[in-house]
Amino acid sequence: MNTLRIPWTSLLVAALCLGLASCTLIRESDDNGNGGSDNSMENGIPIGPNSGSGIVGPNGQNSGGGIVEAPDDAPLLDALIVVDLARSTTNIMDSYYAYLGLVEFALQENEVYFRNVAIAPMYRQQSSEPLLIFGQGDPNNVSQNPSEALDYYISDQGLAHLDGEVDTPGENLAALGLNMAHEAVFNPETAAAQGRAYFEEPSDGFVVFHLTASARDCGHDDADCALDGKAPADYFTDVDDETGNALWLNLPGSTGLPPDEIMHIAINTPEGVDYDDFVDSCTDQPNFPMSFIDFIEPSSEHEYYNPKISQIRSRGGAGTVVDLCTAFSSRAEQSARQTAGEIRQITR
Repeated sequence: MNTLRIPWTSLLVAALCLGLASCTLIRESDDNGNGGSDNSMENGIPIGPNSGSGIVGPNGQNSGGGIVEAPDDAPLLDALIVVDLARSTTNIMDSYYAYLGLVEFALQENEVYFRNVAIAPMYRQQSSEPLLIFGQGDPNNVSQNPSEALDYYISDQGLAHLDGEVDTPGENLAALGLNMAHEAVFNPETAAAQGRAYFEEPSDGFVVFHLTASARDCGHDDADCALDGKAPADYFTDVDDETGNALWLNLPGSTGLPPDEIMHIAINTPEGVDYDDFVDSCTDQPNFPMSFIDFIEPSSEHEYYNPKISQIRSRGGAGTVVDLCTAFSSRAEQSARQTAGEIRQITR
């Protein structure tokens, strides 16, 4: 069995885990017996700061977590969460965590596991460079609790380190992907130090979660949204003729993955609808927290993710769009299972 660290400690997660035949949740200390800074090996799978299985759990809780035993031949995925750090996200971030946690549990139920999970701003940069601002289990995090880390970067103090901003939803992702073989987790207190790359050589797939509750500033087919002169769907599915790997994602060891093993999941507010229809659609979702309406908005003028994901799929890539109001409602578990089912497809 491959032993992978997970961060969840909430009662909801414990209850879900008890229902999974393949999941064993065990409390352990923060340092995992190795000082909390070095990776050890078990059955060829790294264990430690840069190998923690698990997206951020419901309510962002993380106290060093526990372990989950994965079968030796279980598919392992890496993930990058690209999140809009608008001020309003402070009020909805825990609901993002809860949905992502449900997706991971649905994957674990089918013996698919996350290995490395990082977070990056969708629009914010430092000195014209995008950053990884959190990496699950990475010793260089500003906080090992992902909720605290993101709260820091949404605060005035944290935003002071993210002094630049782009308008295109895919621009930071494109820049990070090209440099992923060298990209380390940023910490403002150790920014001058040269950190090691957070991600490793690829395993069975790579998942990109795009999280935004703000209106998009340009449409997918607009020139303002183009990446290297190409529509985003074309950019993220262009391949190297020799390897067949996507050109945008360079992982350590001069490695990568083909577009059909890279899953793009957009969790966003509706596009192409007016505000009244948007409110009605959210209201129709059972147990949607209506107080969130003050912090989220539709993208009435610009459609970006709907055409992007559709065209990525038509070009042989993988992707899906998740309605944010559904993800925040009592239909979240059903939606998460559907999302997990689509993620599983890239491991086959």
